[in-house]
Amino acid sequence: MDRHTPSQGDPGRSDRTTDGSPRSNTWPYLFLTPSDDPKDLGWLGRYRVVALLGEGGMGFVFRAEDEVLRRPVALKVMRQEVAAQPTARERFLREGRAAAAIKSDHVITIYDVGEENGVVFLAMEFLAGQNLDDWLKTRPTPPSGKAILWVAKDILKGLVAAHEKGLIHRDIKPANLWVEAETNRIKLLDFGLTRGTGAEKELTRPGQVLGTPNYMAPEQARALPVDGRADLFSLGVVLYRMITGKSPFVRAEMMATLFAVTVETVSPVASLGTDVPDALGQLIDQLLAKGADDRPQSAKAALAVVLEVERHLRAGQSALPTATRPDALQPPPQPPEYVQNDPTPWSGSAARVLANEVETDLVPVRKLNARWILAGVTTAVVLALLLAFVLSRKGDPDHGKDATGREVAAATSKSEPTPGEVMEPFEFVIDGVKKKETRWVLKLNIGGGEKMDFVRIDRGTFRMGAPDGENEALENEKPQRVVEFDRGFYLGKYEVTQAQYKAVTGKTPSNFKGDRLPVENVSWIDANEFCKILSDHTKRKAVLPSEAQWEYACRAGTNTPFHFGSKLNGDFANCDGNYPYGTDTTGDYKKTTMAVGSYPANSWGLHDMHGNVWEWCQDYYAPYDKIEHKRNPIQQILQAENRFVIRGGAWDNDARGCRASYRLKDSPDGLGNFLGFRVCLPLD
Repeated sequence: MDRHTPSQGDPGRSDRTTDGSPRSNTWPYLFLTPSDDPKDLGWLGRYRVVALLGEGGMGFVFRAEDEVLRRPVALKVMRQEVAAQPTARERFLREGRAAAAIKSDHVITIYDVGEENGVVFLAMEFLAGQNLDDWLKTRPTPPSGKAILWVAKDILKGLVAAHEKGLIHRDIKPANLWVEAETNRIKLLDFGLTRGTGAEKELTRPGQVLGTPNYMAPEQARALPVDGRADLFSLGVVLYRMITGKSPFVRAEMMATLFAVTVETVSPVASLGTDVPDALGQLIDQLLAKGADDRPQSAKAALAVVLEVERHLRAGQSALPTATRPDALQPPPQPPEYVQNDPTPWSGSAARVLANEVETDLVPVRKLNARWILAGVTTAVVLALLLAFVLSRKGDPDHGKDATGREVAAATSKSEPTPGEVMEPFEFVIDGVKKKETRWVLKLNIGGGEKMDFVRIDRGTFRMGAPDGENEALENEKPQRVVEFDRGFYLGKYEVTQAQYKAVTGKTPSNFKGDRLPVENVSWIDANEFCKILSDHTKRKAVLPSEAQWEYACRAGTNTPFHFGSKLNGDFANCDGNYPYGTDTTGDYKKTTMAVGSYPANSWGLHDMHGNVWEWCQDYYAPYDKIEHKRNPIQQILQAENRFVIRGGAWDNDARGCRASYRLKDSPDGLGNFLGFRVCLPLD
């Protein structure tokens, strides 16, 4: 195949694309030799680079084809500016050498380590499936004891192979554990923090902390010398998370997490009320011992315990074939909406892990800056059309305004009902004026004698984010941009109540008690579990709203800080009225949640969009300049941190924090008496 030769200058740089047009200096892959095929990104040596799968602070992960051996590979390429740092370059190359030295079905295979066009790269096995972190998020219930046993066995087999080569992984966590699609075999990924014995130790400075805080061993957190028993502690954290749904040591701040890792103990597995075999539970307890001498002294010793537990289980359940893996390890047949099952392997968070080396100095903390680029002709066309759409309206000063000049969205309620809908009247207030309106509302039976009301929100456009000049607007609320919805949706008329939550899940997690009070103390994971169960029961897809859907519905055609105007003193929303917005009037501070519907609706018939409880959204948190789509936008690609968007403010927030454009974030397992949600039903 004829390839273009890079022009003189920087290695891999071509001043022209294959069609002869100038190549921009901002093209991020100047190290790739251009290809004659416009569908490809280019070439790196013998590898035809097909698509970008992930991008992070350390480098890129591409899908590629080895043209010599005719096989697909995942190509991990270090950024040139990072490779200029000798320690980073050596650590990257060490990863390849370390993993390549391990021969195991439970460790990712490295095919090639090389340098081309001024960059260093690893060519590795191209895997189908998902990492354990994503797999756990798809589950509505905890994995069975047999599934946890199987995961422990596979990870320990990989660790035995690594430790026999004198290699310590030092970053065992769910995101670094891959569940293969066809076999469900677990493979260890990302040996970038691997330390061997001998001279390679010098690549890590004394006192330097490397790893993921809530999964690292106590001695690792203290920057003390570590051996294979540190990997065993991390494995214990992984297995404990599989049982309980969250890492036992994760805290809001990194220093608090490190303190918990080194000092705090966890409840014994036997006290958690699971079906984990007693012997396996005792092993997990031992893995989590603070002192390395109190843990199993090798991965081989821990594996022997697991194999013995498995032997006893099989002896007692002869119907389980030897080659059959537990059904609980299979992903659910219909995962919830918030999980993106991209058929392209390595397109999930494993690619993000491979593109970032997690290196955390104890003081100061160096945060990762993970960025993604969406590539492809289709995406470019869509973005170009959206840009043309926005630019076409810049010259229209009246676009998006009503007769009084007030900003509005182009959404109206359909005149004809669908089954289950009724036309309901309601009152709302704008700028102190009380008005009446009607809206189609879907009445949905959810069981237990409970119903949920959903307001129909039709397609339209609106300006998302804080407008210029809005008092106290934060940088993460800008820039304001036009967002379009090409299909409508239903949104809960109210926040999910405690009675509704109990009817669907059988649980009552709230701190404040009352059937009509909004449910709180629910995590993002809990909220998605509710939606999954509700979907199964009603046969209608139920999800959390996207952040854009939430703000679109909250504003209800306005562009003011609140859907009722520019002032808030506690009279129109349950918030801390002692700290009003835009007025000196002091309102009441309820110091508790209020029954849903206690305050007037907005002009689309939705209640409590400001205050009462924060509401979870589907989206990973990201700055607006990282969210490229402006049609039906939703951020489902992990950015620098595993945090999800919450909107609307709560009963204990000042008025500023309850504005329509105000954004906060929390971890997916975050809890509090201020965290609730409402449900969205997509429309075809």
